Amino acid sequence: MQTGTSTLVATKTEVTNISPFGIWILTNDKEYFISYKDYPFVYR
Repeated sequence: MQTGTSTLVATKTEVTNISPFGIWILTNDKEYFISYKDYPFVYR
């Protein structure tokens, strides 16, 4: 009995824009915006 399967798919992912408000990432022909407000980076 097989309980799960896994498929490895090669995708091209790239950062398309960086602004003072966040980063745009393009993957699988969809663009996503990652806001610094929602995902802050803290230097330590």
